[in-house]
Amino acid sequence: MAIKQDWRFQFKNILSILDWTIILYLLIPSLAFVGIAYHSWWFTVPNWLIGFPPSLYFLGCYFICWQGRLRTFMEEADQLYLLQFSKKTVSIRYMGALYSSFSIFIKWVVVFLLLFPMTNHFSELEIGQFSAAIVYFFSLNLLLTTYEQTVYHYRFIMKFFLYVFVFILFAFLSYLLINQLSNIVLMIVSIIFIGLAIWQIKLYQSQYKSFYTDVE
Repeated sequence: MAIKQDWRFQFKNILSILDWTIILYLLIPSLAFVGIAYHSWWFTVPNWLIGFPPSLYFLGCYFICWQGRLRTFMEEADQLYLLQFSKKTVSIRYMGALYSSFSIFIKWVVVFLLLFPMTNHFSELEIGQFSAAIVYFFSLNLLLTTYEQTVYHYRFIMKFFLYVFVFILFAFLSYLLINQLSNIVLMIVSIIFIGLAIWQIKLYQSQYKSFYTDVE
């Protein structure tokens, strides 16, 4: 129910911005231009990307990994009502985690579709390696998102130093993994990350509290 309400809210926001003149004179031409550009990427690298090594694409992917959060679909007022329905509270939070995880998955499908036409021009980067790298970044994004949920209630100073440490740690790990581009190693690490993310979701979401600090 909360997810449907959120979708309706977002849809109404979009409709409030897009009237027929914007759709006709801005949106449609923009989509046509993007479609033509995307089609051309399959045959040649854009001039403004010539000379960019594959590592820079993956660097961008690493920063994208830090975008995203687990939706709880709970507001402050909801907690008062849900105090007497502990199972319902846990169920809502699990649904929010599932919805957020699926959104992250869709995001990386889009990233794959956007980057693949450009990266397939690199002779040293095969489609299997690129796909394994995208799966790795998806799993890392999922792990970091669940990690942020776990430390959400920490004090600002502690969170800051933890974020810096984790950022450097995973940057170094990603650098090592992407440089060797071993499909097997990337997939093994991805499976481990996804398993850790599921464990963190299960651990945190199942902890029933009277009041949560991560409400929306």
